[in-house]
Amino acid sequence: MAKPKVKLEVSVLDRFIDAIGIGLILFLILMPIIYGPELPDQVPTHFNASGEADAYGDKSSLWTMPIVGFLTFALLFVMNFFPHTFNIPIKITEENAEVQYRLVTRMIRTLNLAIAGMFAYISWAGIQTALGNMNGLGQWFLPAVMIGSFLPIVIYFVVASSAK
Repeated sequence: MAKPKVKLEVSVLDRFIDAIGIGLILFLILMPIIYGPELPDQVPTHFNASGEADAYGDKSSLWTMPIVGFLTFALLFVMNFFPHTFNIPIKITEENAEVQYRLVTRMIRTLNLAIAGMFAYISWAGIQTALGNMNGLGQWFLPAVMIGSFLPIVIYFVVASSAK
C-alpha cells in the first residue's frame, strides 16, 4: 500500500533551521577561499578520536570538506520534499501522515544542521590548526558530535511514537 502524499507547509522554525544550515555551508565554502593564501603547504586532513591531527596533506585537500558537506546538505535538504518515500517506523495513514511527515522532516532538518555544523567546525579547526592558532578539534568535539547526531533521532522516536 502506497503512503499518502501530503504537501507540508514549511514552518518558520523549519525555515530558520534551514537558513542556519545554509549559512554554515556558505561559511564552509568560503573558508578555503579566505584562508587559502595564508596557509602552509601541508594542512591537517584527519583527526583522531581525541581531536588531534594525525594526518596531513596538500592544502588543496581543504576543498574535500566543503564539497562533501555541500553534497550531503543538498541531498538531505531535497529529501525533505519527499517524506512519503521515507522508511518511517510507524504505520502511515491518511489521518497521521501530516503529523508524522512533519516530525520526520524536522528530524532530518535538525540532523542536517548538526552535520553542516560539524563539517564547518572541522574545516575551521583544521585551518586554525594549520595556522598554529589551535591544536586540533578539542576533547569535547566527539561527544558533541555524538549528542548532535543521536539526540534528534531519540527525540523523533519518542515524539513520533506518542503521536501515532
